[in-house]
Amino acid sequence: MNNIVMERSGPIGFSIVAEAYRNFAAGGALVVLLLVGLLLGRVDTWSNARASQCAIGIIMTGLLLHVRNTFVPLPAHFVIGFAALGAMIVISRARAERLRPISSSRS
Repeated sequence: MNNIVMERSGPIGFSIVAEAYRNFAAGGALVVLLLVGLLLGRVDTWSNARASQCAIGIIMTGLLLHVRNTFVPLPAHFVIGFAALGAMIVISRARAERLRPISSSRS
């Protein structure tokens, strides 16, 4: 896909709609837009917890990057982003557990 775009128009990339239309015609573009709409609607119902807001940031950054770029780097973006988020959650929970005061039971 990158080579076709480069030959025809230069280094502009394809949007999510253009890639869906190129690969699956008008019906595919409609399905992709429906799935993006469902994803964004679902994300809108997530809580205001820090982890949820970080996950929303990862998703929205990926979608923003995809506006004028190809789909190729998006899976890596999501894998790296969610792996980093998972590592931060594990580390913060372990640190909170370690710093929690130990209740001493004295008889």
